[in-house]
Amino acid sequence: MSQSKIAISVSELVSFIKDKTVTNLVESKSKGNINIDEENLRKISQIIELSSQQALSLGYTGVENAIKEFVKNQER
Repeated sequence: MSQSKIAISVSELVSFIKDKTVTNLVESKSKGNINIDEENLRKISQIIELSSQQALSLGYTGVENAIKEFVKNQER
């Protein structure tokens, strides 16, 4: 698997985590498990979106380094 395919897969995973988190938040509100108005729900959803993208940008270097190390070890 190429590094670009891995990068895409990691990005898709982060996106899935973000989507599932927002969905669970909305479902919790609908079920009455949390008491939050629509405006605050929207704000929290935006924070989740931005935070997940920021975390991917800041944290992907570690994944990339692990891939490079793995490839390097496979070549030996």
